[in-house]
Amino acid sequence: METNKFIEKYLSDDKNFIKKIGRKNELKEEEDFYKLLELWLEKSDEITIGDLRIYTGNTKLILIEINSDSYYLNADTKKFGVSEFIKNKNNPFKIIPNSKGKLNKITNRSDSEPIKGFYLYKKI
Repeated sequence: METNKFIEKYLSDDKNFIKKIGRKNELKEEEDFYKLLELWLEKSDEITIGDLRIYTGNTKLILIEINSDSYYLNADTKKFGVSEFIKNKNNPFKIIPNSKGKLNKITNRSDSEPIKGFYLYKKI
């Protein structure tokens, strides 16, 4: 998809937030997920990917389905977390325990540590 159409489809009018991406328009390619996050980093002055005046922090803002696995990224994901995730984009997704011990949190750090401020989870 052309970059301008991608921006129009997925970013808010002011380009500061990512629009809620539900089942009808969920991302199907890991490449598109990284592209969206990179565009948001480039365009936005905000700290979180979602407008927390509209959404609660743990709102599933972005739905992604890759190779029949479903993932979601929460609205309170922070800019510094997205930056680190993008830096590691050549590393595979790894499933690690979330803060409650449930094995569903995603990282792409080579040391398998969680990415602070980055709230990507696998649906299980």
